[in-house]
Parts: sequence; C-alpha cells; structure tokens
Amino acid sequence: MRKNEPSSKDRLFVFGRKETLIFVVFAVFVFLFYANSLFHGFVLDDRAQIEQNPQIRSILNLPKIIFGCAFEANRQDCVKDSFYYRPIHTLLNLLVYQVSVQPWIFHFVNLVVFLFAACLVFIFSKLFSKNRFFSLLTALLFIIHPIHTEVVNWASAVPELLSFVFVLLSMINYLYYRRTKRPLHLILNVVSYFLALLSKESALPIVPLAIFGLDLLLFRINVKKLLRFEELKKYFLLAGSVVVYFLMRLAAIGGLNNLPTRGNHFSIAEAINVFFRLFVYCLKGIFFPYPLRFVHYFQISSDLLGLSFILSFLAFLALFLFFLFLARRKSVLAFFLFCLFIFFLPVYVFFVVAGDNVFAERYLFLPSLGACWLIAYFLSFLWQKDYLIDSQKISSLFAPILSAFQPHKKRRIFVLGLLIFLFLSAWLIVFTRNKIWKNNITLFRTTLLQTPQASHIREYLADELLAAGDFEAAKTEDEEILKREPEYMYISHVYGNLADYYRQKGEPEKAEEYYLKAIEASADKSYKSYNNLGAFYLERGEYLKALPYFCKAIQIDAGAPEPQSNLSRIASVFGSNEENLPLLYADVTAGGIFKKSEETRIKYTKNNCSDKICLFRFSTQLASGEILLPFLIMGVSDSGTALGIANPSFDQQNNEITLEVNSKYRGQVNAFIFPNCEGKYYQTTISHD
Repeated sequence: MRKNEPSSKDRLFVFGRKETLIFVVFAVFVFLFYANSLFHGFVLDDRAQIEQNPQIRSILNLPKIIFGCAFEANRQDCVKDSFYYRPIHTLLNLLVYQVSVQPWIFHFVNLVVFLFAACLVFIFSKLFSKNRFFSLLTALLFIIHPIHTEVVNWASAVPELLSFVFVLLSMINYLYYRRTKRPLHLILNVVSYFLALLSKESALPIVPLAIFGLDLLLFRINVKKLLRFEELKKYFLLAGSVVVYFLMRLAAIGGLNNLPTRGNHFSIAEAINVFFRLFVYCLKGIFFPYPLRFVHYFQISSDLLGLSFILSFLAFLALFLFFLFLARRKSVLAFFLFCLFIFFLPVYVFFVVAGDNVFAERYLFLPSLGACWLIAYFLSFLWQKDYLIDSQKISSLFAPILSAFQPHKKRRIFVLGLLIFLFLSAWLIVFTRNKIWKNNITLFRTTLLQTPQASHIREYLADELLAAGDFEAAKTEDEEILKREPEYMYISHVYGNLADYYRQKGEPEKAEEYYLKAIEASADKSYKSYNNLGAFYLERGEYLKALPYFCKAIQIDAGAPEPQSNLSRIASVFGSNEENLPLLYADVTAGGIFKKSEETRIKYTKNNCSDKICLFRFSTQLASGEILLPFLIMGVSDSGTALGIANPSFDQQNNEITLEVNSKYRGQVNAFIFPNCEGKYYQTTISHD
C-alpha cells in the first residue's frame, strides 16, 4: 500500500450482506410503526401545497418551482407575501403528483424518505464509530422515536425529512473527504448542503457547525490549525453555496425583506428566560415524548427568579459543563452533546420570527438524532463494556454503572429488556398517534381535547364542519371561541361563520348582525368581511346597499377577485334596463343609502354635440383613493327625470370625465349625479350654450 493511500478501515462505506439485511430490518420497522398512515387523507397545508397547487400539475412549471414560493397559488405576490423558499419540496410534490394525485402516494413517499433517512443515520454513525451494533441501535431508536409522528404522517412536513437527508449526506461526504482527501467528496459535501438549504431554511447554520464539531472533537484538529487557509477553504466553499442560495431566494421571493417577526418584540429578560426554559422543554420532548400534542403552549415570561427558570438554567449549565469536561478529552460523547446543542438552534431562530406558538414537535426531528446517539451510546456501553470510551478518566466515571451490572451477562439482559420495553411502548404510542392524522376533523378534535384553549384549531374545525354541511356543530365551535377568547385575533372570521350559519337558517336579521360584527372586528384588515356582507345584500336584491361594502373590500385588497366580480354583477343589473332609471335615480338621491355631498369636486366644463350624441366634459378634484361608480352616473332633466349615460370615460392624466348622451336629450339635461364608493354623490349643474 502506498504511503498516502487510506487504509481499508478508512475506505468508503461498504455495503455487505449484513448491511443489506440491516436495511431490510429498517424497512420492516418503518412498516410496522407507520403502515396505517398510508390510509390517511390530506390535512392542513396539504390542500394548498398539493390539492390546490397548480404548480405541481405539470412538469412545464419547473421554472416557477425554482423561482417561486411555496404557496404561490394562494398569494398575490410571492415577493411581498412569502418567507418560505423551498423548491426541493415543491419539486418532489410535482414528481409524485405525476404518478398519482391520491393522498396515499404522498404518504408512501414520506415513509420512503424517512426510511432513507434512517439508513443514512446508520451509515453516518458507522463511519465515525466503526461499530455496527452502536450504529444499528442508533438507527432503530431513530425509527421508533414517537416525536417523529408529526413529520412522518403529515405530507407537508416533508421539508423536515428532506433537509435532514441532505444534512446527513453533507456530513457523510465530509467524513469521506477527511479520510480519503478526494475533492469529489468535498464537492458533494457542498452540493448536499446547498440542497439542504433549498429544502428548508433552518439548515443554514447546521452543516458548518457540525463540520466544525467533527474537526474539533472527532478528528481532533486544534483551533489554530483550523484557522489555516487549507482548512478554511471548505468553509469558503460552503459560504459560496449560501451566496448562490440567497441569490436564488432574492430572485424568487425577495430575500429576507419579508421575514416574519413577532407581534410584540420580546425583552432581553424574555429572551434569556425562553432560551433556557425552551432548551429544557425540548430535551423533555426528545427524551420523554409523551403525551404527543399538535399544539404546545409555551408561556413567554421575563421572570428570571422563578423556580422554572432557575431549574432550567441549572440543567443547561450542568449539561454544558459536562460537555466542556468531555470536550477537553476530544470524546465522541462530546460530539453527541455538541450536536444536541447545535441541532436546537433552528428552534431558537423560530422563536424570534414566530408568534406565540414557538414550539412544535416537527422542530425536534433533527435534534432527536442527538438523543438517539446518546441513548445508543450508553446502551452500547453497557452491552460491550468499554465501547467508545477513549479515555481512562471518562471510563472511570461510569465505573459505578459497570459495577451495578456485573457480570457481563447481567448487563446484556438489562439492555435487552430495556430495548424490548422501549420498542413496545414506542409502537403503542406511534401506531395509536398515527390515527389522529387521518383527516382534519380527527386531528382538530383530538388536539382540542388536549388543548381546549387552542382557538385557531377550533376555528379550523368550525371551517371543516361548515364545509361538510354540519352547521350546528360548526356553530357550537364558533360560539365556544367567543366564550373562551372574545379577543381572538381572527374573531372576525368567527363572526362571519356565525353569520353564514344564520343566513343558512333563514334568519336574516341575525345574519346581518354578525356580518356587521365581523366588519367591526376586522378593523379594515380583511376584505372578506366587507365582501361577505355585500354578498348578503346582493343575495337579497339590495344592490345599492351592497355597493359600499364591495367598494370597501376592493379598497382593502384591489386584487381580490370576489368583490370585483360582485361589483360587475351589480353593474350589469343596473345597465340592463333603461326603463328602471327613474327608480334607480330615486333610490340614489332619496333612498337613504347615498347622501348628497356639499363639496364641489366635479365641475362642468363644456359639451360638444353632433347629430347623434352629445359629449359632456367635467374636470375633477377627487380625493386620493376615491372611486366613482360609472354605472350609477346619470343625467337629470329639468323635470327630474333620469337619463341614461353611455360610455363614461376618465382621463387620469388630465383629471377629466367625459359622458356620452343621446343627442335627442340636447337641451333637456340640466344636471348630472356622480355617486362614489363612500355612499355619497356629487351633483353638478350644467349650462347650455
């Protein structure tokens, strides 16, 4: 063997007969734990990202996938409205959609990616430990971990799986590069990191820090050497992939200018409190994942003297000091603890940008690997006595544990019994938990049994029940929100649902009351409340009464299609029969809906008549954002009779309105009325030449 050629121990991972059998065992365990998820439907974001997403219906949409946002079909402007840029996720959905549009195929893909992730856990663990038993145990613990049920069951949570896969591929290729010095593996390390970024934003700090941990704690390279250009170049390559990622992100959604932020900026005391308490809360989630919840309420507090904070601080401090103790000895155990710390970083980042719900079980998918390593480490230690203990000082720490489980056979019986208990209890939790992901109603009802104060889940449930035609049940849920949380941030939607209920029940007065409450609660933030009340009046034939609400909806969101369509519908009704003009004029001027304005914002300038038509021109000084209703503009004769107007036009550059009147009315028109969206109308008299 040549001097610089790697030894057989350091060569690439070899897939032998045992490894193949191990991967088959992994597939069996994935099937045993998650087979019932294949029969589930779509839930939550699955509808927007899969069912209602036109991006994934044709391979021709590939450019839109690379340079678009995750919810482009549901947003007016990706650059303004979206933070998430995950083209790998959308690309996977596109490919799966070409095979089948049924939910089971998307759940099956989740299982396949999860199985692949478990295989990578085994490969990575085997590469740095060179111990098959430890690696097998780590991967099996990873498969059965109950905290993964949310990610595996929820089709839209596949970015967690994809990001995890590419993060591990990056770290695996870095191990290969360290041992073989082949540039190909360094390139694959960078490419995998780039794909992890395109899968989920949270991968950004993970790979560089994990590589630093590998160098410092496993390869035992001191910091001084790591600062040399020869070592720094790999970080420069990673930085290059970050630059390319941000350029793509900038082209697609405008970089980070749309970064979501907490409604109320937290204080320094709150940040310190949450840092330590959230860390311990996450530790509890990965080491004791029961009971599982879709919604976790984590109380934001600034109390630095409370028992909860003090205990959390002491737990963090003890773990950190233990890490420093191990780090001085370059122990593999120190690397596990290091990964446990850095894998939690995205959870803290999410706290900065999220609302009150700062924790979800899917955020623990990556950190759970650190827990699996630690548990497998100690079980392997008991099974094999001195496995991975590379220092006599470290080994002496666990002497009491060894002495408690002598002889060797006794330790193995204990480990085997513990593993059987873990596997059976995990299967019972996971297989039972899978069932709640069957559909939205099952998920929401189960969640509310655990966290009845989750008003947003109750709102989702009411919407589902309403869509299913169960109006009484939907009403019960909406009324429960009003009772529990009258200041709920989306209370206008709740009022709107109740209004829809009473409209369906044939109680118009009650329906109108709740539509008006929805408008009051929306505080002009949602066009839907105004459009819904306008549609209610439109349905009742009260067209003029509906107009101001459609106008207000358009002013709030000019791109909203519903109020535009409703407004056009009213315009067609008014313009369809000239015989109704006298009645329409009376309704506008004396019906109580429109009020005559005392302001003079529209002035008559001149007219020009031919044999067939007369053109009347007016100069305008309308307020900013003021909208006239052209289909309600009418000429008025000396006798007060309304006359029809044809082809009204507005020259924005010259602020001039031109009205076309049949020449047979020459000399009869003495005034025009110009109704606007605010429920006012301007009346302008004219002089005849």
